[in-house]
Amino acid sequence: MDQQGRQSSGDVPGYYVVTHSGNGAGGHYDDAASRWNKIDGNRHSLLDSSGHISAYGKTGQEPSLIMINYGTNDALWKSNPGDTRASMIQSLAALRKSAPEAQINMVIPFGQYYAKELKEAVATHKKMHPADAKVAIIDLGPAVARTLAAKNGLMGGLHPNDRGHAIFAAKIIPQMMTILNCGSK
Repeated sequence: MDQQGRQSSGDVPGYYVVTHSGNGAGGHYDDAASRWNKIDGNRHSLLDSSGHISAYGKTGQEPSLIMINYGTNDALWKSNPGDTRASMIQSLAALRKSAPEAQINMVIPFGQYYAKELKEAVATHKKMHPADAKVAIIDLGPAVARTLAAKNGLMGGLHPNDRGHAIFAAKIIPQMMTILNCGSK
């Protein structure tokens, strides 16, 4: 399903699905179609009895880091950019509530899909939650998008192959470590 809950031929279920409002500004959260708070599809909740992210419902196992690489499938399946932005704004608030101490890093898709909307979502979250200093953006920039388009053996179709993952990880890890060691940007 895409972010509006429509069936698509993509193989990735919606992360945080909002129903389309018709004006491009997003809409209402659809828990049944969303996967941000579930393990194994719909079989197990990712949330414990306190509503915090945890391992199979056990308390006291919250993550210290959440990495989100969001937007590629939305763009390729032509979802509404405003709905993707609204989905991310709402999901950042839900993630913060369910993992109060975690550093949340938004990785801008390597192909730069919806980069503007995702950056706007993080900015909106920070404006709405000024005390939340643990949300940051990792953006490898347009050069990575050009790398993806090149016929250089880094891609196994839409997604990077093992070599591509290693190259992108080598670019992401230093930025992630800077954020973790110095606070969010």
